[in-house]
Amino acid sequence: MGVRLVDYKHGMDQYSDFIANKLFLKLKDEIGVPDDPRHRIMIDSSMSGTASLYIGLKHLDLFGAVIAQSPSPDNREKLSEIPFD
Repeated sequence: MGVRLVDYKHGMDQYSDFIANKLFLKLKDEIGVPDDPRHRIMIDSSMSGTASLYIGLKHLDLFGAVIAQSPSPDNREKLSEIPFD
């Protein structure tokens, strides 16, 4: 498969901060991202799917739902940090 350019098991919390504090603000002006997180869905697959599960379930203030197709098991360490309560 080759070397991955991005390793999602590092920096997911920083990426969550970027989404909340920069990306949403920019997209809100440009395309009207809803203020209510129940109206936002994060969708991804493979390693990004794993990151999406982590971000969506650990940061409930960002997304109302997460869809992850074939999330990669490469990030089991990060997934073990998710509070599935």
